[in-house]
Amino acid sequence: MSLGDEQIPGYEFLVRNHLSSIILWIYRKYNVTENVHETSEVPVSVRECYRAFRTELDSSPTEYLHQYRLKKAADMIVGTELKIEEIARKCGYNQTGYFSTRFKKSYLCSPTEYRKANRNSNS
Repeated sequence: MSLGDEQIPGYEFLVRNHLSSIILWIYRKYNVTENVHETSEVPVSVRECYRAFRTELDSSPTEYLHQYRLKKAADMIVGTELKIEEIARKCGYNQTGYFSTRFKKSYLCSPTEYRKANRNSNS
């Protein structure tokens, strides 16, 4: 399921679920289970988790989340008639200006330019 498929409230939980799955995969890959105490607490620092995440995905968790949101936004920009402001909100950006800045940094054009260019190339 992708964010663009169903416009359901609470999609943020789906994103968190995906991130949790990635963290669990990293956790298992690095065999951290041998350090589990009787209280089920794992003595792994936040810094170590970030390092493992970056090593495996070549991105910080925050940047990974931004790229995921922007990919979903790009799909919606081309695949729907929704206003850019609405797409930004649906993808977790409450400020359209910040969304546009992040989008332009990743896609080298504004969301409106991206829509126009990709609709023309699909025609």
